[in-house]
Amino acid sequence: MMMVMVMVVIMMMVVRMVIVMMMMVKMVMVVMMMVKMVMVVMMVVIMVIVVMVMVMMVMVVIQQGLDLHEEEARVEQLGSTKESWRSLCSACRMVQEQCCHNQLEELHCATGINLASEPDGCSTLHNNSSLETIFIKRCCHCCMLGRAAQARSQTCEPNLMISYQCGLVFRACCVKGQESSDFPRGDGGDLQDPAKIPDDEEQEDPYLNDRCRGGGPCKQQCRDTGDEVVCSCFVGYQLQSDGVSCEDINECITGSHNCRLGESCINTVGSFRCQRDSSCGTGYELTEDNNCKDIDECESGIHNCPPDFICQNTLGSFRCRPKLQCKSGFIQDALGNCIDVDECSPPAEPCGKGHHCLNSPGSFRCECKPGYYFDGISRTCVDIDECALPTGGHICSYRCINIPGSFQCSCPSSGYRLAPNGRNCQDIDECVTGIHNCSINETCFNIQGSFRCLSFECPENYRRSADTRCERLPCHENQECPRLPLRITYYHLSFPTNIQVPAVVFRMGPSSAVPGDSMQLAITAGNEEGFFTTRKVSHHSGVVALTKPIPEPRDLLLTVKMDLYRHGTVSSFVAKLYIFVSAEL
Repeated sequence: MMMVMVMVVIMMMVVRMVIVMMMMVKMVMVVMMMVKMVMVVMMVVIMVIVVMVMVMMVMVVIQQGLDLHEEEARVEQLGSTKESWRSLCSACRMVQEQCCHNQLEELHCATGINLASEPDGCSTLHNNSSLETIFIKRCCHCCMLGRAAQARSQTCEPNLMISYQCGLVFRACCVKGQESSDFPRGDGGDLQDPAKIPDDEEQEDPYLNDRCRGGGPCKQQCRDTGDEVVCSCFVGYQLQSDGVSCEDINECITGSHNCRLGESCINTVGSFRCQRDSSCGTGYELTEDNNCKDIDECESGIHNCPPDFICQNTLGSFRCRPKLQCKSGFIQDALGNCIDVDECSPPAEPCGKGHHCLNSPGSFRCECKPGYYFDGISRTCVDIDECALPTGGHICSYRCINIPGSFQCSCPSSGYRLAPNGRNCQDIDECVTGIHNCSINETCFNIQGSFRCLSFECPENYRRSADTRCERLPCHENQECPRLPLRITYYHLSFPTNIQVPAVVFRMGPSSAVPGDSMQLAITAGNEEGFFTTRKVSHHSGVVALTKPIPEPRDLLLTVKMDLYRHGTVSSFVAKLYIFVSAEL
């Protein structure tokens, strides 16, 4: 019985334990479900926060777009050019970026100030380039400088060359350090936070109460002097009458630009630029300093040289040089082919004086020109003196003049001219050309190299029957008259001194012969030196001949008498021979 009761008690205890365990399991499951619900709620809350943040960012972007659109509309209303509009938009973006930059710096600067109060607080920051770290580290270091100035009992007005924002943090930390050091240490005087001042004696923080925070009311630069806020503008801008806004300075109108002669001033937002009036030309580009610079087509790859050519840059252009090199005496054409160089083409003169250049493939040779001969000793071409050769005296009819490679013939200075063959001298007939100086009563007679002016008068008892003939007048009762010549005729002869002798110079006889005629011919005057003689060639004709040379030019007058025997009577005829001997050619 006792055993049964013990067993029952044990079973009841086991059942209770099972029930308790089941209840604990349920409680655990309930707790887990509650945890899951809490996590779900937290995720929903986080998602809602994220959505709200995104909505706020979208609204900010929309607001910025609306502001930018309004600014663009104002720019369009002002009639600005496209370039000015872009510059203004760029300035707007710069201002927005600066505002955002200042806001982030203020947001993270407090963290840097708090870190400065901790041991090695500034050195605990990681070295990275994020804006957050840069702002925190900068404010931390500026605050440390302020604390160090307070510890050395220096003034809280920074005299270092630091930025405006860093100066505010410097003053704030320096002033706080002075105030916290004035509190007595003891009961109720211990500070839980060294950087905190009791609320009843808290002073204004110059950084937190700076009226230039976030740019202040100024559009560009702001400075809080304590008494007032002073606005200023960047370089290239001027402050408008409202004391807040900045207006671009048109340096091109005010004349404050430095553009040189040949350049035009173009105004830009906040500045200006100089542009050349004329382009640089083909093969050049305009640099930022407004100078023309050669474009290296080879380096930039804008040349058009074929694959078998190498690009070589030149000033303002380039040239394609073939990769295949030609031998000496050849050059390459535009297609890369090797062509012969004509070394003999002008103005090149590879051969010396007296040589003639003959081109050959890849080279040339020199030969002596006509009128030169090759001297084997001097290895040069020497002029041939044609006038000194054995035949030189027969080359020219008068005088030979040697010239390099040839010769020239000359004639006497007057009375002759050079014939078309270039060697003989031709007599100038002054009587025909009219260059004589004979009077109207004289007759011009041409001789070799000159002329003579002739005139004659018929002697007494004669009359002129022709230009050169005088006839005897009737005798009547004059006893001497029948013995006078029936006719006197004048003749003119001319020959040079080198005429070959003997030479017949004159022939004389009756104009009409009659059977049984006989005649006698004699020189009656002018042959004192015996140069001439007469000779009968038939019963009714005879000749006057030159029998010995006349050594020099001279003028002679021969009187030749002919006695004609006809039918038992004798008739005399006289010929007056004017002989002009000219110089030898």
